Amino acid sequence: MWNFRRINRIEFSLMDIIKLKKELGISQKEIAEFFQLSYGAYSNSTAKERYETALCKLYEVVKNEFDLE
Repeated sequence: MWNFRRINRIEFSLMDIIKLKKELGISQKEIAEFFQLSYGAYSNSTAKERYETALCKLYEVVKNEFDLE
């Protein structure tokens, strides 16, 4: 049985990270380095979604706080 709420949340998070990567011009490898992980450890991590969500939230806070638009 599918858990559509989880699928929608993953798609939502994925869209956020794609937008963030495009806006900042960063790669998956650079995100892995930000969290002090190897690219392989990051890309295969069960916590990848949480890392990406945290990074997106941090960016939104910084962007809103300093009006970076």
